[in-house]
Amino acid sequence: MKAVFYTNKGCVRKVNEDALVIGGRVVCETNMTEPSYIESSADKEIFCVIDGMGGHSGGTAAARITAQAFQAADEPDSKIWLESALRRAYEEALEAARRSPELAGMGATLAGAVIDRGKKSVFIFNLGDCRVYKLQGGYLDKLTHDHSRVQELFDCGEISEDEMRTHPNKNIVTGGIIADEFSPPEFFCREIPLKDGDKFFACSDGVWEALPIDELEKSLSGDDILAACSELQKKLFSAECNDNVSFVFVDNQQRKVPHE
Repeated sequence: MKAVFYTNKGCVRKVNEDALVIGGRVVCETNMTEPSYIESSADKEIFCVIDGMGGHSGGTAAARITAQAFQAADEPDSKIWLESALRRAYEEALEAARRSPELAGMGATLAGAVIDRGKKSVFIFNLGDCRVYKLQGGYLDKLTHDHSRVQELFDCGEISEDEMRTHPNKNIVTGGIIADEFSPPEFFCREIPLKDGDKFFACSDGVWEALPIDELEKSLSGDDILAACSELQKKLFSAECNDNVSFVFVDNQQRKVPHE
């Protein structure tokens, strides 16, 4: 499979509080100048976007702690695994806040996918307002469910999906790994079949809030996923994105079967 990833502080924020998990690698506390590209022949890979909350030091620490918890998790592919990884991140965030009181209240939201080519399945998960989409026929199908005030308003029919991007309450999340709460967080997860040629796009709220869904679709619909993501990065900065922007775009290409 091929994957393109990118993370940057955006046009307004002073630091980047986002983090990524790309296979076994953590990418955090950095501002990429352009999207980067990896290939993997592994049967199973994890891809995750994490959005830190809590100010410059708190958000960065929460995102890093959460990314490292996912990186260290064994056999990622089930609700039990996800619950264990989230609990580990939650407990380590609490401990970090106890040691450094200025980190109290820091948190993180996240979304990602475990692609299992052996089982031909994809395990999708999210907590907060980061998202995972599947690109099908040039259209993005949202696979996750936001934990946010605007998602609640949308579910009640009070606002449209596009209005979620600009609503005054768009920054109010109702779920996350928060370092001053008393119990591990609720989360969303689902498993879907995996086919050759499937493409998945995970992103922070800084991405989907910056551009309408049709602009995301136009950028990502090309065959060359690196070129597509480069175009998306340019559009995000043309839109003067006021939040950190992070994404991962994965293409599950057909597996090559060795000849007898």
